[in-house]
Formats: sequence, structure tokens, C-alpha cells
Amino acid sequence: MAAAPSLLNAMVIPDYEDNRRLREDLEKQELDAPCGVPNGLVYLKLLAVYLLQNDLCNAKYLWKRMPQSVKMALPELASVWNVGQKLWQRDFPGIYAALNQEWSESVAQTMQALTGLWNAKTTRARAIHLISREIGRAHV
Repeated sequence: MAAAPSLLNAMVIPDYEDNRRLREDLEKQELDAPCGVPNGLVYLKLLAVYLLQNDLCNAKYLWKRMPQSVKMALPELASVWNVGQKLWQRDFPGIYAALNQEWSESVAQTMQALTGLWNAKTTRARAIHLISREIGRAHV
């Protein structure tokens, strides 16, 4: 069980502060857009950042408020949202399958970071770490 913390430390964790600033900037772009509808790339990047931050509620609300015309104009939005749906459903094999594709330059870095967080080795390491932590807390 001692292997879990070392595996956990070896995981590539995206810089939280950079992602927080990116999220705030994208949210501001959405709010400042004419008629509240920015171009599709803002939606695409923001949806990917929400998923990376495991903010599934905001990801879902973003998808629901996105105009259908934007969704149709940028098919990659549906691919990113497919990942979000699998995360929401906790469909782990589906998460891996949905993440396993080529992403455009716009979201490649964010989706690769998300893939790093959800690959089988890191998921297993997180689970072992959480279980061992809880076992350590248990009083007999």
C-alpha cells in the first residue's frame, strides 16, 4: 500500500492557478460577448477547463445555455461534452474511450491534462491513496 503516495506524487497535476485564471478570463469573455454569445472557441475552451477542474455542474449548465448554432458549427464541442457526460455518469471505461482521440490545438493541452488525471494508473493510485487514508483514520 505504500506505493500509492509515490504514484500519486508522480501524477502530472495541472497548475491550478493558471487554470483558475484561464477559467476567469473565458467566463469574462462569455459575459462581455455581444448578446452574451461568444465565438465557439470560447465555449470549447471553457467546457474543457470546467471538466479539468471537475466542475461538472458548470460544464452541464454551459452546454445547456450554448446556442445550437454554435454546437453545430463546432463539432468538437460535442466530443468534449461526451467526456463530460461520461464523467457525470462515472462511466470509467467510457471516460477513457471518450478521451482517447486527437484534439484540436485549442483544447489539446487541457484535454491531455484531463487524460493524465483519468488514466487507469492514476485513477487506481488515487483510489488506493483514499482507501489507505481512510483505513488510517478508522478507529477500532
